[in-house]
Amino acid sequence: GVYLDYHSRTSVELTRILLEHHWQLTPELLPARPGYEASIGGERGGLVIGDRAIGLEDRFPYCYDLGEHWRAHTGLPFVFAAWISTRPIDPAFLAEFNAALRSGLEAIPELMYLLPTPAAGFDLQAYFTNNISYPLDEAKKQA
Repeated sequence: GVYLDYHSRTSVELTRILLEHHWQLTPELLPARPGYEASIGGERGGLVIGDRAIGLEDRFPYCYDLGEHWRAHTGLPFVFAAWISTRPIDPAFLAEFNAALRSGLEAIPELMYLLPTPAAGFDLQAYFTNNISYPLDEAKKQA
């Protein structure tokens, strides 16, 4: 079976889709509870997301990046999170929002001094600048 992380419904649904359509597997899907990571091993897998996943790749013989496998399956990037609205957005608000986003992205080097490192040797600045893609472009909208 596979434990499903309770922190992200998006990642749980992506896992379900990839298991069925990409890997063509139908394991038992198990609800995870705090500390479930210690139960992963043998015939039990687990979806672990966020900071808790950092550094776990050395503990297990198989680790998969869901975004990479989505791209392999569809040819498209995966959007794990986005700010969206079902109603028209006031252009003034949108301009302020985009300015705040730009300001935050420009401040990443300074913010690194304020954030705790999730694992020894983990490069937070590289993670925020190389591993996360911020613009919601057409390929991401299509995905």
